[in-house]
Amino acid sequence: EAERQAEVLRQVLAERPQFEPYTCFQALAVGGRQYVSHGDLLDLLRENHYTANEREAYAVVRQYDRDNDGRLNYLEMAHMLLPATHATLRSLALGRSKYAISQWRDDAGERAPGEQAGVQGGPDIPRPGSTTSAP
Repeated sequence: EAERQAEVLRQVLAERPQFEPYTCFQALAVGGRQYVSHGDLLDLLRENHYTANEREAYAVVRQYDRDNDGRLNYLEMAHMLLPATHATLRSLALGRSKYAISQWRDDAGERAPGEQAGVQGGPDIPRPGSTTSAP
């Protein structure tokens, strides 16, 4: 039941015109890192008024952490955010242009209004029906 609800939320997210997976990843990857930690997820949830604790954030990271390094790279995070059962919505979200966002984080990882993050390119994740496999 929980996974079915999560899939519905992923589909709703993918339908949003402003949602682009790599831009989302860059907003969470503090200081230009190439990964998102459980703490980053916890901060995001709390900033958006969701009740969450460290144990839950660790569990989410463990669920999607394919290389078992304790954090999420772009491919792992995209797998977490994109619909698994709706190829059209997945393709729609992946096809959107990357854009510059305000990261609202300072060097210590705290939110700081006005900091800009230029999003240049980013790794591609396999499109539905692609023969390329993700790591």
